[in-house]
Amino acid sequence: MKPLHLALLLAALGFLALLYALNPAEHALMPKCPIRLLTGYSCPGCGLQRALHAALHGHFREAARLNLFLIPALPYLAALLVSDILLRGERKRRWQRVTHSPRLIYAYLALFLIWWPLRNLLGL
Repeated sequence: MKPLHLALLLAALGFLALLYALNPAEHALMPKCPIRLLTGYSCPGCGLQRALHAALHGHFREAARLNLFLIPALPYLAALLVSDILLRGERKRRWQRVTHSPRLIYAYLALFLIWWPLRNLLGL
């Protein structure tokens, strides 16, 4: 594993450990969404820290309630991490044909752009 990849992996694990220990709803240490603070509207990522905190504690329904976009985002992020950092050789190339395919990226972006206004219109 490359030093940069190792550093990124350790930083991500450190952030998850911090997120496990601290409830973002109760600690000022966790950043707040600037879009929501400025406009009053939720961005696609609003509630993500609280949702991850809930998911890390096994509260998956609550996590989905806090940010429904977590359902497609986490598996895709996990697949990207596996394909870009952990795998090597032909396995890496096979995974990246899927994770980096324009169709999947455009589908993910379309979901993201649909989710943004939908969550505000429906109050999700």
